[in-house]
Amino acid sequence: MNEEVDALVQFQREFTVPVLKSINWKGRRRNFVGIPVVEGDPESLFFDCRDRSTRYAVRFDKGRQRWTLEGYDDSGIMAPFEIPRPRHFPPPV
Repeated sequence: MNEEVDALVQFQREFTVPVLKSINWKGRRRNFVGIPVVEGDPESLFFDCRDRSTRYAVRFDKGRQRWTLEGYDDSGIMAPFEIPRPRHFPPPV
C-alpha cells in the first residue's frame, strides 16, 4: 500500500513520541480512538491505530518527515477491542 498521508499529532509532556490523532487519506479524515501502540527503530516510528471500525498501520519516517499508511484492516469480523496486537507490523490488508 505505502500511501503518503497527512497526519494530525499531539505532543504531550508524558510521552516521548507524538500521539497520532488522525490522518487524511483519500480526501477523508480518519480520527483515531485511544492511544496507538507505537514501535520504533532508528529511522521510523510505527503506529498501530484504530478508529471505530478499522485498524491502521501508519509509519513516520524521521529523516524525511513523512507519514505513510502501510496497511489497514476493515474486515469487521471482530470488534476493535477484540483485535489482538499484530505479531508483525503492519497488519495484513
